[in-house]
Amino acid sequence: MFTVFQHWLQVRHIHDECMELLRTCVNSDVEMMIAVSSLKDTYYILAKRYGESFARQTVAELLDLFDAQPLLVAYARTAAVSNESDFEDGLVRALAESLRCDAIVTRDATAFQNSAIAHCAPLAFVEHLNNL
Repeated sequence: MFTVFQHWLQVRHIHDECMELLRTCVNSDVEMMIAVSSLKDTYYILAKRYGESFARQTVAELLDLFDAQPLLVAYARTAAVSNESDFEDGLVRALAESLRCDAIVTRDATAFQNSAIAHCAPLAFVEHLNNL
């Protein structure tokens, strides 16, 4: 989920896709997870653009929606030797594989190609949920 949240803050059409994803997941009773480090990145982007108060409020609201997961040293070790081209994607992959998540929702079409966890774009995941 990280990639989705990192970018929805900056581009309007992506924001709309991510809001649709959140609404659909909440209405479908999907358990959503996020790495604590993603909350840090979200906070930073929001604080820079909209101010400290708004950033803190948004992070608090995300904590109500998501099961925030810590990044363990084991995930960092796995990411350091993974075949993901980006270390941060390696962290997300290690977390998702360790927790046996059903999917990684991302806008990065090149990430997670070799993961045991399915990956898809936000609107593709919305479509999947709507077809259940």
